[in-house]
Amino acid sequence: MKVKKYITYEEPLKGESFTLEQMQEVYEVRVDKKEYPEFSIWLHDMIRSGVFEEVVNE
Repeated sequence: MKVKKYITYEEPLKGESFTLEQMQEVYEVRVDKKEYPEFSIWLHDMIRSGVFEEVVNE
C-alpha cells in the first residue's frame, strides 16, 4: 500500500515525516492563520516553496 507523506529539512521539524492528517495538526498548532487562513492554501505554498516535500512510501 502506497502512503503519501510530507517531509521537511527545516527546523524545528527537520527530518520528520507527516501524514496528511498530521500536517493538519501542524497547521493548527504552528501556523499564523492571518497569513494562511486555510489549510489547503498553506499546504500548497509549503510544497511549492520546498519547505515540505511529498514522498510516497510503499
